[in-house]
Amino acid sequence: MEFQIEQLLLVLIPWCIFFILGVVATNLVKSARARKGTAIAICVFVQMFSPDPYVERTIEMVTVEKKAPKKQQDESDEPLSIDDCK
Repeated sequence: MEFQIEQLLLVLIPWCIFFILGVVATNLVKSARARKGTAIAICVFVQMFSPDPYVERTIEMVTVEKKAPKKQQDESDEPLSIDDCK
């Protein structure tokens, strides 16, 4: 059974990536606790471009919120009838 370096790399590369991401995250947390602007900017940048799993629900909530004030405005624009004044 021949041991090849390619097989070793296939096994180790995911663990190396996981380790590197952990080190980066640790450094970001430390600098964010120290209120450094670069850490906050990087986190905001990542948050902007990361996908939102609740996009459809968020869009639906925003459209419902926009419709509610329009309905209130439409109801307030209607003229008062004689029955409303009693």
